[in-house]
Amino acid sequence: MANVCFKGKEIITYGELPRLGSTVPELWVTSVDLEEVCVTRNDSEFTILNIVPSLDTGVCAASAREFDERTVSMLDVQVNTVSRDLPFALHRFLRHENLRHTRLFSSVRDTSFGDTLGVTIVSGPLKGLFARAVFLLDSGSRLLYCELVPDVSQEPDYTSVFSEVEKHRNQGAPR
Repeated sequence: MANVCFKGKEIITYGELPRLGSTVPELWVTSVDLEEVCVTRNDSEFTILNIVPSLDTGVCAASAREFDERTVSMLDVQVNTVSRDLPFALHRFLRHENLRHTRLFSSVRDTSFGDTLGVTIVSGPLKGLFARAVFLLDSGSRLLYCELVPDVSQEPDYTSVFSEVEKHRNQGAPR
């Protein structure tokens, strides 16, 4: 359980964030094409899980656009944005925003996604949605970086996550 804020007011999440260095289990979500996809298993050297409450909000939309823009030329980084939005809403967002490198997913069919990562909000006006968080995984689903954004109404620390990508690239993260 973590305490974060929404516009300065405390809200609570369920569960615990995974520990750095731990292996994140398979997490299944629904794609915009209504297919079940494991977002923690990718062919890329690095996977960014951009967890957001809803892409129908300005801050969530901005973070999806920013991650897409920053990674469009990074062939070794896959961005998976996950929310509780319906796949149909995600499909509309994807068409409207023309994201080139980011995949959008819904956890509407399986609530264990947010519970496993410790990001499901259990109090306040956003109860049932996800707190804003960023997880960086290597190709073996090992957690390299984690940020639970202190206030859901704020964007994540992009500089820190991309610094971690560079750090692990230079260290030769296991493939």
